Amino acid sequence: MTDNFHLHEYDSLRWEILEKTKQIDSLFRFMLAAVAASTTWILTNIDKLNDLGGAVVAWIPFLLSIALLSYRNDIGNSIRRIGVYLFTIEDRMASGNEGWQHHIRPSNDGKSLNWFGSVKWVWRAVNGLTFAFGLTLTLHFLAFPAMNIRTLGDLVGLLHR
Repeated sequence: MTDNFHLHEYDSLRWEILEKTKQIDSLFRFMLAAVAASTTWILTNIDKLNDLGGAVVAWIPFLLSIALLSYRNDIGNSIRRIGVYLFTIEDRMASGNEGWQHHIRPSNDGKSLNWFGSVKWVWRAVNGLTFAFGLTLTLHFLAFPAMNIRTLGDLVGLLHR
């Protein structure tokens, strides 16, 4: 294979990483909007939901955030695989450091590169909050009525017994 082939392949793969990075950014924004919209709808219509239906619907924001996180992880893994291959092309083509970029490489301490680190923490926080939301509403719809708890005062009274 010629150097021109490797250069074209290199450019193509860098473009693909850029597109996948944009995809993760769009997916993150979509996740925030979808979770916010579904949570708002549930809270707006909470009085119209029956016990079982409300308990099921309460988990929609959590399931959305988990499903979209899984898709985000697939894209991130794809970026990592392309990056590793790009490293091999760079190593092959950069004999003598003839103007080639040298990207951040994984260190020898066994840690991998951290892609979108701050986004991961926000995503985990959203997962935790939506899990708490689903659990709280499930208790609201299923457990509390069975225990004759209709208000926060009823719950406080039960805890003080």
